[in-house]
Amino acid sequence: MDNSGHREMLRPLGRGEKFIWLIDRASSFNFIIHARVNGGLAPAVLEKALAAVQARHPLLRARIAQVGWTGAVFREDLVPAIPLRLVEDPGADWNKEAERELQSNFNTDAGPLARCTLVKESSDSAVIIMAFHHAIGDALSGIYLLRDLLQAAELAASGRSPALPRLGTPPSMDKGLPQSVRGLRGAWGYLSFMSRLFTWFVKNGKPHIPKPDQKSAVGERRVQMINREMAPEVVKALLQKARSEKTTLHGAISAAHALAMAELAGMNRPAACLIASDINMRPRLSPQIGEDVGFYISGCLNLEHAGPGSNFWELARSIRNQLGQLLENGQPFHLFKSITLAEAMFRPLGTGGFAAWACANYVAAANPGMFAVSNIGKVEIPSDYGRFHLENFGFASSFSTTTDFCLHCATFNGRLVCNFGVMGPVYSRAIAEKLADRTRRILAESV
Repeated sequence: MDNSGHREMLRPLGRGEKFIWLIDRASSFNFIIHARVNGGLAPAVLEKALAAVQARHPLLRARIAQVGWTGAVFREDLVPAIPLRLVEDPGADWNKEAERELQSNFNTDAGPLARCTLVKESSDSAVIIMAFHHAIGDALSGIYLLRDLLQAAELAASGRSPALPRLGTPPSMDKGLPQSVRGLRGAWGYLSFMSRLFTWFVKNGKPHIPKPDQKSAVGERRVQMINREMAPEVVKALLQKARSEKTTLHGAISAAHALAMAELAGMNRPAACLIASDINMRPRLSPQIGEDVGFYISGCLNLEHAGPGSNFWELARSIRNQLGQLLENGQPFHLFKSITLAEAMFRPLGTGGFAAWACANYVAAANPGMFAVSNIGKVEIPSDYGRFHLENFGFASSFSTTTDFCLHCATFNGRLVCNFGVMGPVYSRAIAEKLADRTRRILAESV
């Protein structure tokens, strides 16, 4: 426990960040991005680029220190450089390396809360896997980080200084909540949100997901990542069809995933399902968050019915329309409120091992049977960085005890990269593969 005061302190952890940190200590809550880069990226060049991005983004040079019984802060004293692991085996599977990074815990006491793996596929092509603790990052953090990394790598490879402009320490998400969700007005909105959920569950029963293969203790859970991609021509056709059906690609992806889940659950008719959609909170905070590495996501909960007999495009439209209404009603703020209330509930337990175990088990028990779709849409960063060319981009999280299923989607250069996360040993890898293949098949058949 660190009681040495606030020297070299960046800032205290926000409530959401602290809750993630506690859960992670019982069950891994990591985040990764992966990108194939052409142009002969050398490890020595990448090490210089990593140093540059660590200097640019404060949370990349942080560790987490316990202060007193209930406190936790980000500190930057005695934090080493971001480590680089090199995999040069020609037969190496980057997907397995990514899964390894998702499952390997960080030493949050020592830091840093990020690490990098370079999988060399040939003299020209390599896959960068950047892993970080979910308390300091999200998918957009990964996009900005990758862009900065490749910019710095080009400078270093050209013999120039890879130094990038430094950013200030970004605030936690709970510090940027607008006044409309604070005080009595915020409390009323949260109670309305919880009342709607309760009423829906009473009316429709527990959402249906596939039957688990086995029970598993929180500390035994390990994410299995299944990578699937869709070619640009298929994605283009899917986008055009979605627009003509007055929905979105996210609506179509969520519908396909819901129907695939219903198939695996053995449903013979449409049944209740709960779809959690990740929401970027950066533009919704006050002041808005820029291109900082940090945790700035919440979610919305779509309450739907899906299964045999469902019309695919009607379901996709329903998901899109309901999601729009939830965003207007501020549900991402109310869902984040649930996290902050849970953090307050467990605060008397302190920040030790028992508190971590209690938080993780609470989250696992509180999951009503939802599955998550995290779709960041079109990735808006350049493909070319001098001699280096960015071929593709994807991301995934280990999502710890929050759910057993999470689909992560990103579109770059017209290609849709989908990483299906399924929690083992609760579910077998065979189930994960079936879910990925059936979701992709339903999407392809929809056009």
